[in-house]
Amino acid sequence: MLRMSLQTFRDRWTLFVGALLSIALGVALVQAGAVVIDGAGSPPAGATPAESAELARSFDDVNAIMGMSLFLGLFLSVFIISSTFSFTVTERRRELALLRLSGASRANLMTLLVGEGLVLGVLGSGLGALLGTVVVRGQLWLLGNLDLPADRLDVSFSPWLLVVDLGVGVGVAVAGVALAARRASRVRPLEALRDVGQAARVMTLGRWLWGLGMAVPAVAAAIGSQTSSDMLTSVLLGFAVIFTGSIALQQLSPLIVPGVGAVVGLALRPSVVGDLARSGLRDGVRRTATTAGPLIVLVGLVVGLMGILTSQTAAATVEREQTTKGEIVVESTGASVSRIRSTPGVAVAAATSTLPARILLPRTGRAAQPMKWAEVVAVDPAGYRATTDLAPKTGRLSDFSDHAAVLGPGAAVSISPKQSAVVMQVGSVTRRLPVVAHLPETVGPGPDVIVPRAVVPSAVLAKAPTQTVVRVAAGTSVATVRDRLRASHVGMVRDLHSWSAEQSRQQGDENVSVMGALAGLGGVYALISVINAVAVGVSQRKRELAVARVTGFSRAQVVLAAVVESLVVTAIGLLLGGVVAATCLMGVRRGNESALGVPVLDVPWMLVIGLGVGSVLVVAATSAVAGWSSTRPRPVSLVAGRE
Repeated sequence: MLRMSLQTFRDRWTLFVGALLSIALGVALVQAGAVVIDGAGSPPAGATPAESAELARSFDDVNAIMGMSLFLGLFLSVFIISSTFSFTVTERRRELALLRLSGASRANLMTLLVGEGLVLGVLGSGLGALLGTVVVRGQLWLLGNLDLPADRLDVSFSPWLLVVDLGVGVGVAVAGVALAARRASRVRPLEALRDVGQAARVMTLGRWLWGLGMAVPAVAAAIGSQTSSDMLTSVLLGFAVIFTGSIALQQLSPLIVPGVGAVVGLALRPSVVGDLARSGLRDGVRRTATTAGPLIVLVGLVVGLMGILTSQTAAATVEREQTTKGEIVVESTGASVSRIRSTPGVAVAAATSTLPARILLPRTGRAAQPMKWAEVVAVDPAGYRATTDLAPKTGRLSDFSDHAAVLGPGAAVSISPKQSAVVMQVGSVTRRLPVVAHLPETVGPGPDVIVPRAVVPSAVLAKAPTQTVVRVAAGTSVATVRDRLRASHVGMVRDLHSWSAEQSRQQGDENVSVMGALAGLGGVYALISVINAVAVGVSQRKRELAVARVTGFSRAQVVLAAVVESLVVTAIGLLLGGVVAATCLMGVRRGNESALGVPVLDVPWMLVIGLGVGSVLVVAATSAVAGWSSTRPRPVSLVAGRE
């Protein structure tokens, strides 16, 4: 049977191209991720304490990004390969039935299919190992664009990675084919030959379990996101909607796609070619569902993830404007603060300087514990209170003075709200400061610890990057003060809205780049699966297309009907994926409204249009090429026999 697996793979390699590419991509991602994570193990020898702290924080970010990439890559590999093999095995049911009739047992059949998976896994591992050397360069490029220390990573290749590659490739392939092999071996051979009974059943037990098992949490998450008053909860529930909703619709697509296709097919009836395409939609339920499924995942995953990020970036802009009481913001160094304050028309100039400081957390009866990384800013307590409209969740801002500290929004997940004091080390200065308040989390990132400028050496403040919020004196024109500040060359001068939007854009770019890369990864997998499903589905219909030609259709009409059918299925997949993304984003909009008082939603329309146009072009081209290739033989030679 193993020799037959090799023979089958050689003779019918076109059925396995999509799965082979999926495995190779999964292996390449695992290899590249393992190389990068191994290289980000620890800061290099000879680094100063400040450099070590910065690199440790950056390496944590690198490991988090690579970890998400590895998880998504493995998940999609198994998911897509399982779907691809299920469709491929189903399309070969007559071939497998003939093997059973010729004496092959169920165990022989499973050995044949698992053997094909092993061959696929070995070949995919080899291709993935070669592709991994290219992928790691792409990941380093991405990390460099995120201002992470890609040049400080040791990305040398180790021989043990070949073992990992082989294990991942073979493991993913066997896991993907195992369920399809077991189901195929249980089909009675006569049922498969006649396409009745269990062989004709599209909604298998596994599809029902997966579909309903994912539909229940998807509906619960959708309802929860609409009723939650917490922004973070709505976002997390939105992520749940994306993954569970996409999988649920993909698994239940044999129930949904035919109904939607029947409605769409009414518009095709007046045309002869359209009527042929409508017949294909009606009769090829398994084929249409297999094609629409990856598109549902593609749109739901990519549009949903990117929509969450763009919406939260817009929400951060609104929040920053709501919590900042000022009209102008100046970006400079600490040396310019005095000049800003002395500018005519400036009533309040509240400076916030980012410090190269180290924070230690005192513990009762034990030595202070250093934080791995903390963003520390220095402010004037009175000016900070005058320009900040953010109520603390514990403590009082009125107690903030030159001898105390405040835990900022960024400390919510790293420092306990019950922390009573912090120790700040900046240069040769060490100060212990009692904590008098703890600010709540915000949509955008915020500092971990806020300290008074009075405890920071003036030389450090003079060089520190500083943002100064300016409140204009009553009766003075904002434009006049802005022009005076620009004329004095104190730094980059912006109005509050422009500054807030720029801050959100800069802080959102990193998240969008990371999530865009992950969403793009999901998109590549989905497109591979779509191309494979379309190519296999059309190429396996040679006899059906030949019958249409014998009855009077021309070759061009038959190919055009296949293209039209594929495009209708594509439209259905995009529509259902859009339902998943829209459900997710409406929950995010509701969460933003609960937190900010105004509904905030930013749909990435250019991405939506690009996905739609790209999917249509890819599917149309694939179905046209597969249809033209499948209609190359003379129709009479195919009508008389079974494939």
